[in-house]
Amino acid sequence: MKTFRFIGMVLITMLMCVNFTSCKDSEDGPSSNSLIGVWEGIEADSWSIVPGSHDENEEWWASSPDKETDNGVDISNYRIEFNSDMFYRIYLYNENSKMWNPGGVGKWSVSGKKITLVSYDSGDKKYNEENPDEYNILEHKDSKITLEYYKNTPASENYRKMTFRQIATKDEMFDTDDIDKGDLDINGKKEYPSKLIGKWMFGDYESAVEIYENGLARYLDNVDGEWTPNDDGLGDIEWFVIDGVLYWNEEEDGMPDAWILYEIKNIANDEIKLEFKGVLKEDGTYDDYYSDEIGEIEIWTKLE
Repeated sequence: MKTFRFIGMVLITMLMCVNFTSCKDSEDGPSSNSLIGVWEGIEADSWSIVPGSHDENEEWWASSPDKETDNGVDISNYRIEFNSDMFYRIYLYNENSKMWNPGGVGKWSVSGKKITLVSYDSGDKKYNEENPDEYNILEHKDSKITLEYYKNTPASENYRKMTFRQIATKDEMFDTDDIDKGDLDINGKKEYPSKLIGKWMFGDYESAVEIYENGLARYLDNVDGEWTPNDDGLGDIEWFVIDGVLYWNEEEDGMPDAWILYEIKNIANDEIKLEFKGVLKEDGTYDDYYSDEIGEIEIWTKLE
């Protein structure tokens, strides 16, 4: 229970840490641009107090609190990719599979020497704006950063201090075959071309999609002439590109373990030309239901 509780705290913490790079802070704190990068956990100290039964008329911590302390904990199993679009994604190492599993995402901001992280809840399909996490930057220099977190609520009191090192490039973060892509055998290096980022309208001019740099996307609806996110929200679509092929996962289609594949024929400033290549299923085979559509061309037009 002690280990489980600590891991849960570190996961939240790591999401925040994503936001930092190795550079010297100014007196006012680091800029958002200086915090973009990829980070690996080094060590963490933490303590937590969880109250037991207590009199409602007393302060909760006055009734036999259970204080648990972990110092010098190795957190190298946590690595974080922090993108310039103000989104983050974490990766967790699975000792059994020897793979890095993609974790949660969210958005961040920095003010002075304080980082605020707002996580995205894929279940509720919204950001947890009402309960953000804040971290103080204790030290930020060379290729390391140390963060401090403290939160006291009726449910628990938590403190943690974590140190991370910067990894210069994404290639140093993972070997190509070390990222767990689910049950599908998808080989090759994932890429997120900047030319795909933005809002695109489909050929029927009745629907559109907004593509983000962090591998997520969401559909847009035309409401009274304005394109607005539909009820599905951010996170219902995942995407990446390997060797010129766009992998597109739409949960709303009931295919969380299957990928729609498009060959990218051409990308211009205001248009994407795609050729449908089929639907890759969980078992690594293609879905015959869509075989008649293979080779069809789709044109996506950039929205202003």
